[in-house]
Amino acid sequence: MDGKNSTAYQRLVAAAKAATVPEAVRAAMDAPVTADPVVGEIWRASWGDVVKLLLVLGYRQGSARVAPVVLDVVDADQDSLIVDARCSELSVPLAIWVALACELSERVLERKIAHVTFNVREPDWERHLVAVNCARWGRTVTSVLDRAAEQRAALEDALETFHHARWISPSSGGLGKMIRESAVSLGDLVALLGCDRARALAIIRGQQAVTAKEADRLAPALGVGAARILEANPMPPEALVASLDRPRWRAQVRRLAQQSGASEASAWSTAAFGTWSLAARQTGGTDEGPAWEERLNRFFAMSLGADT
Repeated sequence: MDGKNSTAYQRLVAAAKAATVPEAVRAAMDAPVTADPVVGEIWRASWGDVVKLLLVLGYRQGSARVAPVVLDVVDADQDSLIVDARCSELSVPLAIWVALACELSERVLERKIAHVTFNVREPDWERHLVAVNCARWGRTVTSVLDRAAEQRAALEDALETFHHARWISPSSGGLGKMIRESAVSLGDLVALLGCDRARALAIIRGQQAVTAKEADRLAPALGVGAARILEANPMPPEALVASLDRPRWRAQVRRLAQQSGASEASAWSTAAFGTWSLAARQTGGTDEGPAWEERLNRFFAMSLGADT
């Protein structure tokens, strides 16, 4: 996390140490995430090194309509609403960049930080706040060199990063069939990949994806390029991917990444395929109607050595 993108969060941490910030806000920063986003809540969002605060304007499972929230209210432009300290649990002025509101996948949302005291569901809630002297619009920007213009550009870049956030790429899902139709046996696959029989069997069944290094090892035996093998990796069930995208699993994915020394995206994939494989062993290979939330909880409990 670099300084440029973590400024808002660092200032939030500093604000949380102030006596005026309720204990509930401090507790929310480290509490387990157990609930989905709710309209009117401020969430911390992150992807890679990009970290921002977002106000939830709308939510349905899978995505949220959000607007960036910034604590540097001095650099808010004319399209941003500066709300008074009394308008949120944070008890500090906030700049809500309403002109940058957009729809994002909930996978970028990390945890709830606080909530605002006004109802963003109301029509023209921005004008209402201004009318009752609870908010004002930012200053007019006339130059691209203005710090407000720079801040807007940084926020747009962050939102673009969030928009393209993916932990799994579309693939053909034909790897298992490719192996089964080749001369590579289960034992051969174990030797080639240096994995155990359970993982090799899951790959043959199309319930596990191979890594780039494993694709390099497997390519000569299959007579195709490593890129072709990666393109044939299987896709987990859509319902499983949607469940894993929910913010409640973000902390577990990060712990899995730290434990394995892998990237967060790789840990997400490991969790998806591990849970899928676990479900297949328990149901005999069918994907119909599995309780993915329960199975994810079981997978992380087994992988991390503790209940989630």
